[in-house]
Amino acid sequence: LFARPPEPEYEEIVPNSLLEGLIEELQEITEQQEAQIKSHIADDVVSFRADAAQLRVVLRAMCTNALEASGMGGRIEITVGRGPARKSLAVPTSPAATVQITVRDNGPGFSEEEREHLFDPFYSGREAGRGLGFGLSKCWRIIRNHGGRIDVTSDPGCGATFEIILPAA
Repeated sequence: LFARPPEPEYEEIVPNSLLEGLIEELQEITEQQEAQIKSHIADDVVSFRADAAQLRVVLRAMCTNALEASGMGGRIEITVGRGPARKSLAVPTSPAATVQITVRDNGPGFSEEEREHLFDPFYSGREAGRGLGFGLSKCWRIIRNHGGRIDVTSDPGCGATFEIILPAA
């Protein structure tokens, strides 16, 4: 997925359906961990265009990492809203609309070193032998292929916030 990702197959995404499906998919693990995933969709975002399957891969990886990091009683909030305007390549004088998807957790957060390597393939903050990494390199590649970006803010002990910015159309 990182080296040769498939081209996005764009379709109309209804955020409510996307998030309901994701929360349902993760229900078993959230119940086992007595965790919560809450979602909020701003009134001004009815739909946007993206590859639904690829976007689910991104959000699932982020939520799975957050659940693993948060442990028992973890909380994840996913918010979808209008993102910051950006310069349009098609019409350089007018700003293009964006959608912002924010995934915030109450886990242990990342150290500065971990944050620098989050999107490196196979990088993991876990002890050796526990998996192949955070899986965030594929998330980065998918979002880049959609013409978007991912920003991360985190401090050790204060959780993590991932902001995905995607073109709205």
